[in-house]
Amino acid sequence: MRRLSALLCAGIFLGVASSWSPNARAQQPSITSLQQEPVTRGLGEPHHRQRFAEAIAPGKLVPYWDRGYLVVREDPGAAQDVILFDARGLRARESKVRFEGARGVHVSSAAVSATGTILTSGYAYSAEGALAYFIAQTDVAGNVAAVVRTNPFVPLQVCATADGTIWSFGHELEKEEAHEDYAMLRQYSFGKGLIREFLLRHTFRARLSPALGGGGSSRSYLRCNNNKVALYVDSTNDYIEIDTATYAVARWWVDKPSLGRMKVLGFAFTDDGQVYGDLSEALSGGDPGWTGIYELRRDVAPGRAAWLPVPGTVKYLSHRQAIPRGAFRHLWGADGNNLVITMAGEPSLSWVTPLVGGRE
Repeated sequence: MRRLSALLCAGIFLGVASSWSPNARAQQPSITSLQQEPVTRGLGEPHHRQRFAEAIAPGKLVPYWDRGYLVVREDPGAAQDVILFDARGLRARESKVRFEGARGVHVSSAAVSATGTILTSGYAYSAEGALAYFIAQTDVAGNVAAVVRTNPFVPLQVCATADGTIWSFGHELEKEEAHEDYAMLRQYSFGKGLIREFLLRHTFRARLSPALGGGGSSRSYLRCNNNKVALYVDSTNDYIEIDTATYAVARWWVDKPSLGRMKVLGFAFTDDGQVYGDLSEALSGGDPGWTGIYELRRDVAPGRAAWLPVPGTVKYLSHRQAIPRGAFRHLWGADGNNLVITMAGEPSLSWVTPLVGGRE
């Protein structure tokens, strides 16, 4: 158990309620229907199925698939533990993030390192109200083995690359409220602390923090494979990739189908760099709209990308229509170059291979 004094910094955790209105980027173009053929021409038949009754259950946050494991977090207010389930549906590892002297710990995100250990980000607080933001790594026994304090940066999402460094997307509360600029994506090492910073706040067209959904229900997704970092911000329609060898940053503004009404409910970044999203405009029970798997096509125009449907996965649901049995229901993430999905009426997760170009 690490000591809180090693992390502690006085502060109060406050919700962000700013009125940020950056002017650095030009007015975004209107949503268009781009007539581009998707690279992915469908999904193969499931080649593995597994039930995860313990993981996908009440009291658990919606998990996602990362580096060979289903990453499961306890519901806020319960124990802030993280559990990894392998492809057989078995518990593989658990983390218990505790700090000596802390009154409590809140885990905001979790991921799997390149070596299969658990990474978490969040904050610890003392009885006096002092606060410390952290990124931690646990050992095979589930105890904290390494930690880096990130104050004043709030690390809301984390992922790790093959070189052992950790990437985090988040914000600084005081600068956000004061409308001051700061870097939203940062690279850390447990040995060196903060290494590099990327993506200044003013480059995101959002009044409220993009890391918190821009004030709405939109999400952001941070994923790492062995040589790239991918970030999708649904509230601002930004997609960013960083090459971890050269630190070159590529950025696209993303066209959405259905005039932008769709939300991205799941995200997958494969080992070979393909990007897929679980997009839906049927967001609440009974609402009509399109739902399915879409592929992110980059460079449909300079600096522009577009979500394009993966054939055979997209359905239009009329008012109160249920998803037909056997049709796509949810995207949990990528396992190598496979997608982990569920289909309506089936209790198992299914592994499917995207049929990309001439590869099957």
